[in-house]
Amino acid sequence: IAVELSNAGFTSKRQRGIVDSGSEVTLFQGHIGDQIGLPVRLGPSHVIRLAAQGGAPKAYVHEVQMKLTSGSVRIIAGFCYELGVPALLGRHGFFEPFRVTFDPARMGMQIDPFHRV
Repeated sequence: IAVELSNAGFTSKRQRGIVDSGSEVTLFQGHIGDQIGLPVRLGPSHVIRLAAQGGAPKAYVHEVQMKLTSGSVRIIAGFCYELGVPALLGRHGFFEPFRVTFDPARMGMQIDPFHRV
């Protein structure tokens, strides 16, 4: 799906994100954080495991504004320079603020913002 990030008046180019319910966290390539003025490597770091990659890459955690066609929310996301895709939309950061409904018959999904009471 198409996603944009913003921070402190900077907005990223629209990126293609992979919705991954098996991923615990939401991750973006490190250079996207650079584009929106984040001091990426100064954020708290965590070693992550990427199924398709070896090694022990680090993700640097920051709070950013994430915009989809269905809404815009502040999220906590990781930024990883070794990530092989622009965006990996996982349970924390993506599935928390949005209701995601998978439709296998149509090979698609619907994404709606949650309205918490």
